[in-house]
Amino acid sequence: MSELYKKNGEKAGLFDVCKWFIETYPEDIYTGESGDVGARKVSIIRLHCQEILEMEKKIEVYREVEDE
Repeated sequence: MSELYKKNGEKAGLFDVCKWFIETYPEDIYTGESGDVGARKVSIIRLHCQEILEMEKKIEVYREVEDE
């Protein structure tokens, strides 16, 4: 399995990859009308990345509350 790195040389984590994926692939890449399986897969991955990033926000809020 390949490792991904950020521009600054740090190893990229799951959240970094999800942010990159959402920035790289537009939301409307799959309309549901085409038979393009690749576009459908990208849309599914994008949806999961959005969910992961939402979880990251919740984790950060939890950490802030825990630190108080």
